Amino acid sequence: MSNSKGFVIKSIKNGETSIILSCYLEEIGLKSFIVKGVYGTKKSKFSKAHFFPLNLININFSPSKSNRLSYVKEIKPLILYKSLHSSIEKSTIIIFLSEILASVFREESEQNQNLFNFLESGLMIKIHVIISTLSSSLN
Repeated sequence: MSNSKGFVIKSIKNGETSIILSCYLEEIGLKSFIVKGVYGTKKSKFSKAHFFPLNLININFSPSKSNRLSYVKEIKPLILYKSLHSSIEKSTIIIFLSEILASVFREESEQNQNLFNFLESGLMIKIHVIISTLSSSLN
C-alpha cells in the first residue's frame, strides 16, 4: 500500500461503475488509477466530488507493476471547496486549468518535487483568489 498527496487532473467514466483517475502525485508524478464502484447502485465509499479536477487529495493505493493501472483503496480530500461545483464560471476555469496542466504533465516524464510544491502553494492560492473574485462579482 502506498499513500501520497496529489492533484486530480481528470477522471473518465470506465464501464458501468468505475472511473479512470489521473493524478499528479507528490512522490511519483503523473499516475493513473482505476477506482471501482463510484457509479454503482450501492452506496459508494468514494464521493464523486473527490474526482473533480484540481482537487487536492490524499490517496491510498496499491502499487502496480510496470505501466498498469493501480487500484485506489481510499481517498481523502485535503481542501474542500464549497461552491466550486455549483458555479459554471468557476467550474469552467478549473477545467481549463486542469487541461493545461494535463498537457504539461504529459511532457514531464518523471516526478518533480519543485513543480508539485509550486502547484500546491501558488496554484491553490490563485484558485482561491479566482473563486472569491467570481463569488463577489456574481453576488
